[in-house]
Amino acid sequence: MLRFFLLISAVTFSVFVSPQCVFTSGKAKNVMMGIDLSATVALDTLLVQPHLYALGPVDDLQGEITVFDGKVYAAQVTNKRKQKVKFREAEGLKAPFLVYAYVPEWKSYSVEVDLQNLKDIERIVDSIGRAHGFREEDVFPFRVEAIFYEVSYHIIQRKKWEKQHSHEAHNAAKIHFSKFLLSADLVGFYSRNHEGVFTHKGQYVHIHILPKDRETTGHLDGLRHTGELTVWLPSSRFDN
Repeated sequence: MLRFFLLISAVTFSVFVSPQCVFTSGKAKNVMMGIDLSATVALDTLLVQPHLYALGPVDDLQGEITVFDGKVYAAQVTNKRKQKVKFREAEGLKAPFLVYAYVPEWKSYSVEVDLQNLKDIERIVDSIGRAHGFREEDVFPFRVEAIFYEVSYHIIQRKKWEKQHSHEAHNAAKIHFSKFLLSADLVGFYSRNHEGVFTHKGQYVHIHILPKDRETTGHLDGLRHTGELTVWLPSSRFDN
């Protein structure tokens, strides 16, 4: 059962963010089902504006992209057995689907939590968002910061000789990792209306993990954490 309470409140502060502030390119379901793996966006074209936050897979499903305040982290696995990871150069990087926003300023909220899965994070972000001006239909980015007891995540690494992609092949291409007592940032996007676009079926969040040492990044699959963490929400309308 989820249990949390706000340690820092902003009673006089309200956030008003419209759904148009979050942008998407391509659709996750088209990629996961093998319908269309072609690149739909080039990162270079988005980085011309500052304060970019973005999530998605690398072109041809050769890794994971996390953009944190304009800094691009694109991790790919170079040795599956040894789980060795390296970053790709940001220049020329493309993605088959991407969710992104420009966030110049954030507001932080410290909470005490008992997390057992992604649904718990989903409920926390929804509850704090509702308390500070977001509506049920709104789409918005968020960040979470803590030393997590346990996290599990994956990096997609499609076999280059694969002739046809499918849902089964997509799941098989995920290389899974688990870490304990990991100091990290989570970068996520929340929506109740984008299943198949940038969230999986039955989920309202798409989250990537970015450890504080910035040595890897990946798509968050699960986590456990009891204690304090900090949730960050946009502090004003986006600069579009």
